[in-house]
Amino acid sequence: MVAIMSIARKDGTSIVTDELLDKKSNTLVIVLGGYGYTLNHPILYYTKSIAKELSCDCLGIDFNYKNNLIFLGKTENDKDTYFEDDVVLAIEYIKECSKTYRKIVFIGKSMGTSIIKRLFTNKDLLRKSASVLITPGTEWSSILRVIIAIDSPILVIGSMADSNYRIEGLSELKTRNNIEVLEFQDANHVLETGNVDQDLEILKTVISAIKEFIKGQFV
Repeated sequence: MVAIMSIARKDGTSIVTDELLDKKSNTLVIVLGGYGYTLNHPILYYTKSIAKELSCDCLGIDFNYKNNLIFLGKTENDKDTYFEDDVVLAIEYIKECSKTYRKIVFIGKSMGTSIIKRLFTNKDLLRKSASVLITPGTEWSSILRVIIAIDSPILVIGSMADSNYRIEGLSELKTRNNIEVLEFQDANHVLETGNVDQDLEILKTVISAIKEFIKGQFV
């Protein structure tokens, strides 16, 4: 059974988490939502379902900014500070939850990939991690520099029609043996084209790739 939990902030709001932590698996899948792309949107919803299907424990974390009036009322600089404070809380929570697991698979969508970049600064987490970066957001350039310098297994999923993804240096991704790249041509930042049949095929391809990537971390 999935338990809905929360991480308390000092301002009285909460970072939403959902947890399926049976402690019966050596692998913990941690799913990190985007700014507006929550854990209940298709890619992340089915990603959590995959973790369950593969008998992995799963932790979902959603900063839930679009429903946080305190956050929305802040200046852009103060929003950045709020985000960094949230990341500190999330990292401490993840460190505590992941102590007993041999392998951690981080899966982040957009803003979630920025959280993963900050998780990489923790050597204990990095050492036993693999990561899926789905449509990286505004920090993609700095994330790219980080991931080409580490050896952990990584799957990058993006589209050339997404202006956030289409940056200088993408070719370096494909020279790294530890990095897999799944690239679309015509999908937007949420990996949709406006054509329902095509969008469903993209979703199927993405979920299949994530499933195979997670399975590849089992030893």
